[in-house]
Amino acid sequence: MKIGDYVTIKCECNYNDTGRIIAIETFNKKPMYLIILEDYPIGVWFFNEGNIIKK
Repeated sequence: MKIGDYVTIKCECNYNDTGRIIAIETFNKKPMYLIILEDYPIGVWFFNEGNIIKK
């Protein structure tokens, strides 16, 4: 996955959301993805690879 990719995020309660990767940072030697979600365009969220389904 790279910056600019659109991805689907696995959320709680079997709800999935779509967003775009705007940055990738390393945290505890693992990549964390900063994502703008389509349903929440004024916020940004960090997710790890376990929560991301590549589109």
